[in-house]
Amino acid sequence: MKLRFVSIIVFAMMGANLAAADDTWRPDITVGPTFSTLGIGADVGVRLNDYIGLRVGGNYLSFDFDVNTTDLNYTADLTLASIGGTLDIYPFKRVLRLSAGFRYNGNSIDFTATPNGSVTIGGTTFAAADAGNVSGELDFNKFAPYLGVGLEGRFFDDKFILGTEAGVLFQGRPRFDLRGDGALAGDPTFEASLRQEEAAVEDDLSFFRYYPVVAIYAMLRF
Repeated sequence: MKLRFVSIIVFAMMGANLAAADDTWRPDITVGPTFSTLGIGADVGVRLNDYIGLRVGGNYLSFDFDVNTTDLNYTADLTLASIGGTLDIYPFKRVLRLSAGFRYNGNSIDFTATPNGSVTIGGTTFAAADAGNVSGELDFNKFAPYLGVGLEGRFFDDKFILGTEAGVLFQGRPRFDLRGDGALAGDPTFEASLRQEEAAVEDDLSFFRYYPVVAIYAMLRF
C-alpha cells in the first residue's frame, strides 16, 4: 500500500510536468514551507535557467527524549536549528532535482541526569551526593555540507510546486561536554570518569554524524 501511494505521487508529479502547455523556461522565484527531519522551516528559491537554481532556507524544532547508557539514564533536549543554501541541478529541466550545499548547523542536545543513589560514571561508582546533578551538552560541526536528491511537480498552471527530497547532512562526529556539581566536582578521579562517560555517549550517538534528511515542501512560484 505504501509503495502504491508513493508511486501515485511520483507519476502525478511527472504527469503534471509533462502536461504543461509551455515548457519554455522563464525566470521565477519560489517561496514556501518545508517539513523535514531538520525541523519546520521555509525556503526561498530562484531558478537561474532551465537547469540551475539556488535556494536558501532555515529550519527549527525542539523536543525531549531519553538516552540510556551503560552508566547513566539521561533526559535529553534535542534542538534542531540550521540555516543555509543549496545549488540545485535539474538534469531534465523538471521533475528530478540534485542538490548540494551547506548549512550553519546549530543542532545540539542538552543532557541532564539526577542520581537517586549510588551511580556508576565511566566505570567508577560514586555516591549521589558526590556526583550531584550530572549535565552536559552535545554539539556538532557548525559548518555542515549537504547532498540531496528530490522529485517535484508543478500544478495549477505552474504556480504551485509540490516536492519531496532525501539527503544527508554531514555534521561530523558529536562532541560531548559533561560535568557534575556534587562534592567531588573538580576531583581528578571524578573528572577522569566524566571523560570516560563522554566518550561512551559520543560513541552511542556517533550515527548523528551523518544526519538523514527527509523533507516535503510546497512552494508558490512567482
